[in-house]
Amino acid sequence: MDINSRIRRFCDELKIKQSDLAEISVSSKQTINKIFKEKQVPNLNIIQKILERYPKLNPRWLILGEGEMLINPGTNPGHVNETAELYRSKYMQQIESEIKYLRKRVDQLEDENEELKEIHEKLFEKKDKQLR
Repeated sequence: MDINSRIRRFCDELKIKQSDLAEISVSSKQTINKIFKEKQVPNLNIIQKILERYPKLNPRWLILGEGEMLINPGTNPGHVNETAELYRSKYMQQIESEIKYLRKRVDQLEDENEELKEIHEKLFEKKDKQLR
């Protein structure tokens, strides 16, 4: 079960409406709808707002799928900051990987553009010579 499914399950069990979740997480209803439909992964701010509003929600369960959904009364959740940092680190690695790919693609496109410029110049010169 992925994080989107866990958010949906949590909301189902606690009878939390998407509109209420949007308000709690300071997100648009469209964003929450996309999360519920698994078309978008929730960002760290949304997860943080949900965890702040529902302190009994186990962050390890929400983010990693480990343990029980709810923290038992009297149980110390412990690794909240560690779990958030793990999610942030994983998210940053994904972003860094995408940036690296995009930079490589930009370089490729720039090289292709230079090749096309050279071809264009040669064709223009050839046409110019033919017109003389």
